[in-house]
Parts: sequence; C-alpha cells; structure tokens
Amino acid sequence: MKTLHVVQHTSAEYLGLIEGEAFRAKKITGDLLDFSRVSPSEKAWTSFGLIVERTLSILKHHPGLENVEVETRLPADLPDVHVEDDAILQALVSLLEGPRAA
Repeated sequence: MKTLHVVQHTSAEYLGLIEGEAFRAKKITGDLLDFSRVSPSEKAWTSFGLIVERTLSILKHHPGLENVEVETRLPADLPDVHVEDDAILQALVSLLEGPRAA
C-alpha cells in the first residue's frame, strides 16, 4: 500500500494551487451554465491517487481544516481510472468538507 502525505507548499506551489482552483471554479461555473445542453464528457485516463493528492492539497487550505491530518492508503498497483477528474475531485472535496459543515 502507498501512503500519501500532505506536505507544506512553497509560495510558487501555493500560487499554482490557487491558479488551478480558479480554472476549476471557472469550469464548474461554465458547466452550470451549460447544464441544459447535453455534451460529451471530458473523460481521460488518470491516476486516482493523483486526484486524491490534489484534493488533499486543496482542502489543506480550507478554513477549519488547516490542522487536520489525513492518512490515505491506496494500493501501489491501483490501475488508472477513466473519469472526468475535476468531477471526481469536486465529489471528494464535498465528501470531506461535509462532516465539518454539519
């Protein structure tokens, strides 16, 4: 099993996270505006572990979660998944933020 750890980011990495989140928010907004139209999905092969790492990097900076430690255990031989990675990332963020908001 592989253990993923959340690490402290440098200013450049932090700005990269902000930029990535801004583009993801733009895409979510665009998706909401296009909700009534049916369009092909933008699925791609990707590592689920990378999606989890991105999710934890994003959540590390959310208010109330700065000092939360998360340990993940993903098998080293976990195959890539064919998904829309931003949709999975948003689902994970919602799942992990939910208990904090309750």
